[in-house]
Amino acid sequence: HNHNLQEVFLAERLAQSYVENGVLFGMMMCANARGQAQAREFIDSTPLNIVFASACVSSSDGHPLRMALQPPFEGAPTPSPEDIYDKGFIVMDSVSDVEEKWPLVEAGEPDILKIILVHHEVESRRDNERYFGVNGLTEEATRELVELSRANNLRVVAHVESAADFELAVDAGVDIIGHVPGYHWWEGYDPELYAISESAAREAAARGVQVITTMSVVELFQYSDDRRKAIVELQAKNLATLYNA
Repeated sequence: HNHNLQEVFLAERLAQSYVENGVLFGMMMCANARGQAQAREFIDSTPLNIVFASACVSSSDGHPLRMALQPPFEGAPTPSPEDIYDKGFIVMDSVSDVEEKWPLVEAGEPDILKIILVHHEVESRRDNERYFGVNGLTEEATRELVELSRANNLRVVAHVESAADFELAVDAGVDIIGHVPGYHWWEGYDPELYAISESAAREAAARGVQVITTMSVVELFQYSDDRRKAIVELQAKNLATLYNA
């Protein structure tokens, strides 16, 4: 799970380091269709075997919009949401959006579909400026989208952040969980919101759901020592729960 080769200017600079380090397989998790096509053409000339998710699917106030709204370089104009909607990621706010915008998914020719879930269970995050650009799909849109993807033989990987996101993704029928809850911990949120239940882990195992264990407490996040310790303990607990299942 990474994004290092999903645009051609990145692939040209980084692909060789993958080969030199013996990393020959990867999954690129979110790119616009044009950027992906150019990257794929370059990757085809290397020994790498890369799966592309094309544009990921999120809500109009969802991740990764906040990141995408940052100017690409100093002095560049700040993009507007309308510059990004249905390009860098596909917006699906409702069940009706899923069917209406499915052709946008197909146009990107993805190898796998990436969907975004971020504390879908916390309704107060919607229409809240603090969380604009960092939310994700609703439960209703998620279930409809996964069902349509499966009908079209397209595997689904879900970005999840909370334990409730994990449970929804598994129950909806995704193939891969793209993060273990607890890799990112929202300030003021109870740690238990990120603790995977034993029943959810057993259900994921029974369904053959794969889990990508993206976990870290890198210094980039600048956590206090106490918070870092708590996050490590939670991550260890979640790994144990998954392993035991």
